[in-house]
Amino acid sequence: MAPGPTVHRRESSHTTSTTHQTTKERVRGYLRSRRTADKPLTTLRERLRDCKLITKGKSILPPWLQTQPRQDSAQYFIPCPKITFIIDDPPPPKLTCQICRDTSFELRSVPLGIDVDDATFSLLPCGHVAGSRCLEKWCSAYGACPFCRMELHYPGCRHPVPPRPITDETIHVLPRTLPDGGALPSLCRECHWSWLAVDAERSLAARTQRFRTARERADRTGSAADEQRLLDLKDEVETGVRDELHYPYLSRLLDSW
Repeated sequence: MAPGPTVHRRESSHTTSTTHQTTKERVRGYLRSRRTADKPLTTLRERLRDCKLITKGKSILPPWLQTQPRQDSAQYFIPCPKITFIIDDPPPPKLTCQICRDTSFELRSVPLGIDVDDATFSLLPCGHVAGSRCLEKWCSAYGACPFCRMELHYPGCRHPVPPRPITDETIHVLPRTLPDGGALPSLCRECHWSWLAVDAERSLAARTQRFRTARERADRTGSAADEQRLLDLKDEVETGVRDELHYPYLSRLLDSW
């Protein structure tokens, strides 16, 4: 009969040193794992395999990014319009509005500020598309996507999410759809502007007061340090509203729903 495993009794005098050693080993192991994780991986496939998100032989790409995507929903599901209409060769088959079942899609130039018709499709955050006028009427009546029934309201202000027309002028600034990793902001554009404006006005008032105080001090002392402080505050006053209000709002227009 084979002897059983030897049982070693841990003495209390070694408890502190053993615990300290275990902690050091854990720290070293963590640092080694971080160094490994920080090494650049050459391909997206290697990155995902390292994270155990894919298995051998299984594609990591969603169907709509593969060379030959599924066609069962191609008439109304375009989650990556830049890929579909700019890169894919040959282009997708003629798309027909699935609300009216009549109008065909055309990617064409529509000057900004000009109303689009149903020949111009519009995109929803869920990745579904339809003729712009049909989609506008549907969303106004039901407040949801006609295909997946996703609710089309901003969660913070409850205002409706407008469809985004797909034209030559807009296609490069369409926000990412939710299936493609995009997100729906909490506030609509107008509410986002109002929220930014309140903070910007509050900051401007504080900077204005600091500037006035610094100018009085510079006039009184004439020191180089006080004059430099005044110049710094001048820059803050002149650029603060731009940086805190206009830049974030323009970024929102270009990058988000």
